[in-house]
Amino acid sequence: MDFMNQLRIKAVIIKQESGCSFSLAMEKASLAFNLIEKLHAGNVTFQYQKEDGTLREAEGTLCNYEYCFKRPYKPRHNTSFVVYYDVQRQAWRACKAANLIQICAPEHAIQPKSDLLP
Repeated sequence: MDFMNQLRIKAVIIKQESGCSFSLAMEKASLAFNLIEKLHAGNVTFQYQKEDGTLREAEGTLCNYEYCFKRPYKPRHNTSFVVYYDVQRQAWRACKAANLIQICAPEHAIQPKSDLLP
């Protein structure tokens, strides 16, 4: 299945789950795919709205996914969740693609606490 078909399928699911317009669902699907690509490359800071309505800024990665789960990360077409490893909380988390707000630029990324640095 080519990328555009995957994007459309993800957008339809986001639209059904959130009730937003198809154009907004396409934006959210594109943001989710972009985020997943960046998470595979390293740590990424991004923002999303939690289910309780609060804004969450997370630093995540997918670099260790295959090591932890013994299989490559392949997002399923029938779900709108983005799975990531939360670097700060040191646990696997998920967020809805419909709730993604932005991928933060590196200069806006969360700075590590000095006591965690080597």
